[in-house]
Amino acid sequence: MRIYWITTDTIGELNTKFVKAASQENYGSYIMKGLCNIEVSINDNWEDDMRYSKTDMFIPAWQPIAYLNYNDKNFTQNSNADRFQIENLTLDMFCECCSNHIKKQIAEGAGVLKIPVAYWRSLYFEDVSYSEANSLFNEVIKTKESFPKKLQDYMMHFILKSASDNKIAVQIHTGLQEGMGHDLEDSNPMLLKNLFNKYPDLVFDLFHTGYPYDRELATLVKTHANVYADFCWTHLISPFAARNAFYEMLDVLPYTKIFGFGGDYIFFDGVVGHLTLAKQNICTVLAQKVVNNECDLDLSKKILQAVLYDNAKRVFRI
Repeated sequence: MRIYWITTDTIGELNTKFVKAASQENYGSYIMKGLCNIEVSINDNWEDDMRYSKTDMFIPAWQPIAYLNYNDKNFTQNSNADRFQIENLTLDMFCECCSNHIKKQIAEGAGVLKIPVAYWRSLYFEDVSYSEANSLFNEVIKTKESFPKKLQDYMMHFILKSASDNKIAVQIHTGLQEGMGHDLEDSNPMLLKNLFNKYPDLVFDLFHTGYPYDRELATLVKTHANVYADFCWTHLISPFAARNAFYEMLDVLPYTKIFGFGGDYIFFDGVVGHLTLAKQNICTVLAQKVVNNECDLDLSKKILQAVLYDNAKRVFRI
């Protein structure tokens, strides 16, 4: 296989090859299944209709963020677009809609819930009483302002309780946020530890190994049976940091609690490069452990199989 460096001399030929490849029928399947050998991918879905988001390549992850930061004048209860005027809403009605919406999304194919709120607020969700939340909700109805933090906190607990009742896992963005100017400290996974204790039957999948809080995240995974470390995006943030984190996590954690790769791309081609890098990192670490007599070749093969396939298949019941 010829290796190309991207230069002014090669960019034209590379573009021609890319356009030709991308124009073929079923290009996405060619990338995901043909080149990457990915059986199925959990896809962060930004649409509301799960029926058309679940395919032979993708299981959708649904974001219930409208129930955390609701500020629209109308509220869509279900796919038939039945609406309540916000002036008539009560907190009980709002929570019932949330519960029904989660059940509907699961019935129509959602495999997990995705919580990306570390981009705009702290991951600490305190316990808020019903009476306080109800008072805040009624105020929002009058002012039509966004939910204050304590009302967001109340709704997060309601969503997690619903997720636990419906036996669906929850993925949470932790660590580095894409883009500039974010409050990194808001995304420290340690802020979530009260949730892990309160919902012990709920699976929490913590993204990006919490980088740069990867040791904090590893400690949480070690001390909570329901929490898992996910290396999605991590190999691209810093290959060196990813190798170090993986090496150390294999010392600290059962390898059954590690998801070794996630594409974290909105276009197919990037997955190939990221997967290649992830395999290089994981195999480099395992080879070093074999050389150091920390595991034998048979165990290293079991770990490789687990972190790239078995763990996700088991935990997400794929």
